[in-house]
Amino acid sequence: MKLLYYLLKTSKRNFVIASLSSVVTGLCSTLLIKTIHETLNNGIEDLIYFSLKVGILLIAYPAFAVLSSYKLARLTQTIIHNLRVQLSTKILNAEYSAVEKNKERLLPMLTHDISTISTAINRFPGIVTGLTTVIGLFIYMVWLSPILFGFTIVVFGLTFVIVSLMLPLLKKYTHQARMKWDEVFVELEAVVKGIKELSLNQKLKYKFLDDQLTDKSHQEKDLKVKESVVNSLLSRMTDVMLLFGIVILIFGIYTTQIVEFELLGEFLLISLFTVSPLSSATGFLGNIKAIEVALNNIEEMGLKLVGTKKHIQKLATKADEPGLIEVKGATYTYYNDTEDDQFLLGPINLKIKPNEVTFIVGGNGSGKTTLSKLLLGLYIPQDGHIEYNGEEITKDNRNGYRDQFKAIFDDSYLFDKLLVKSEDLPEDYAEKLIEAFRIDRKVSIKDGGFSTTKLSQGQTHRLRLISAIMENANIYLFDEWAANQDPSFKQIFYREIIPDLKKRGKTVIAITHDELFFDCADRVIKLRNGNLVEYAKAEK
Repeated sequence: MKLLYYLLKTSKRNFVIASLSSVVTGLCSTLLIKTIHETLNNGIEDLIYFSLKVGILLIAYPAFAVLSSYKLARLTQTIIHNLRVQLSTKILNAEYSAVEKNKERLLPMLTHDISTISTAINRFPGIVTGLTTVIGLFIYMVWLSPILFGFTIVVFGLTFVIVSLMLPLLKKYTHQARMKWDEVFVELEAVVKGIKELSLNQKLKYKFLDDQLTDKSHQEKDLKVKESVVNSLLSRMTDVMLLFGIVILIFGIYTTQIVEFELLGEFLLISLFTVSPLSSATGFLGNIKAIEVALNNIEEMGLKLVGTKKHIQKLATKADEPGLIEVKGATYTYYNDTEDDQFLLGPINLKIKPNEVTFIVGGNGSGKTTLSKLLLGLYIPQDGHIEYNGEEITKDNRNGYRDQFKAIFDDSYLFDKLLVKSEDLPEDYAEKLIEAFRIDRKVSIKDGGFSTTKLSQGQTHRLRLISAIMENANIYLFDEWAANQDPSFKQIFYREIIPDLKKRGKTVIAITHDELFFDCADRVIKLRNGNLVEYAKAEK
């Protein structure tokens, strides 16, 4: 039902045309079988009529089949496109903390689950055509012999019951295999991202291959085999039950003589044409279960496939210049998987004034990054709240609040084709920054973006800073930007970039350990074990 609903929501017109074309194709197939069967029994009474009838059916059958395939191809590709865009939109609109916890599941969802859905949809015209053919043949079989048809329905009914009993088992293996694939995908990512570490340690490399990748991949393989076996049993159950029914029927007719053997032969010939489409339809039930698992997997992350709309939130207060940030009794707790405990930040009471340079310091695990994400609106306070120019930040204006910031973390992504140039900055400002950070020999501004992002880690981080500055945001947050930079670039960052941002009226928040440059800040905030323990005015 979920699939049908989504098909109709995507393109009702294409879906209806594809379905009706499949039905007509099935009717043409049924009429062809009926015509040939009657001709074999009675001969050709009117050659012209027979030739016209068969000719029209032979033309209509492939024509409507092609029309159905064409419409479904358009529908399928539209669905794939919509799924990618809508899921991406939903992910970007979802709560950051929820996405952060499940980010290892996102790429498999955007690839594997979408592929599963589109593969099943591609089978839809054949299934509709086959079922239409079966319905037409059933009507013809009733006309031939109501008694034999009644027996046939009993056989198909038993088949349906057995198949229904097996479907939960199929869904179980499909779900388990899908969940295991998430784990395999994580290990495959580790092969690429951890290749340096794995290449430097043979024991680590082979332990990873044997205990992690191979083991999980083997488990996923076993589950997929079980899924395939059950799916195959479903597909072949119709064949087996029909053949079993034929044997019983022949034995019954032979002993009771309730119908003539000649009629039995004609009836069985027609019934054999129902085997293939019914077998395909039964196998399609496996696809339906796979789709259910895919859709459930998507919705488990809080991502619905319908109703995706773009909505720009704005703050009620003036947002074209930095405002006063007030954190009032905010707390945030998250579960630490590695240490098997919880980390509590806060309660935090803090004011960050417009055009102020604030440094946040503290030891590892003190809560600096958590506080920064709380300030950015990425994490939502579990108690207390944040105000911006006296306006409380809620779900209705949170995105507008986030728009005031530009943040750089150690793992921030660099969009090479999305360099946002502010009208308030000269066009050559980015080139000057690129030259100042000594990456002008490798990078230039081209077609509204960077010519390349294939740089060293330090160079990429400097390019992230240039991209952030060009956005001309009201508030900048830097999470230990200078930690892995050479001394000369630290000097540029602290002595030139930060003062220049302050001069242009920006608010700057920087997480740092560089005590040598504390004099660049208006205020230094210290955190210890999630608590604000010290305010210290920086010495100039």
